[in-house]
Amino acid sequence: MTSPGSRCPFGKTARRCPAVAGNFGPASPDEGRRTEDGRQGSGLGYRFRLIESSAQVEAGAERVTATIRNEGFSNLYNPRPVILVLRDRATGRMERVTVATDPRRWMLGESTQVHATAKAPPGEYEILLHLPDAAESLRGRPEYAVRFANDGVWEAATGMNRLAETATVGR
Repeated sequence: MTSPGSRCPFGKTARRCPAVAGNFGPASPDEGRRTEDGRQGSGLGYRFRLIESSAQVEAGAERVTATIRNEGFSNLYNPRPVILVLRDRATGRMERVTVATDPRRWMLGESTQVHATAKAPPGEYEILLHLPDAAESLRGRPEYAVRFANDGVWEAATGMNRLAETATVGR
């Protein structure tokens, strides 16, 4: 834990650190203990977990569905875009599609299905979901993006969450 006025891992003071939960010491003597329903933590914040994902290629378009569950203690507060990213495994080129969903409406204790369709030239693609900060000045900074709770899906360098699917288009 960082104390007020100290530095956070992102070079900001703790009061301006993007990872705000836990920056100011324990919220109460019970912080870190299990809640009545068995959850661990301080009782603050959302916690998105990727439950499943699937991808289908039809007529050169990739249809992606992802199921995400909010296992936290609240909903997301600030608005932010949800972007489906197809990254070509050979070239690294990315196709981005803004998804018509509002993650502030991914309700506590519920699973939400996210659907998106993207067109891409022939190739093999990694499929990612990106929830960057809504502020243009912070959108490209991975430390301000939403990180899913699953092990092995977060890309620290890009701030994107890798879905379990890859897809081949037009080969």
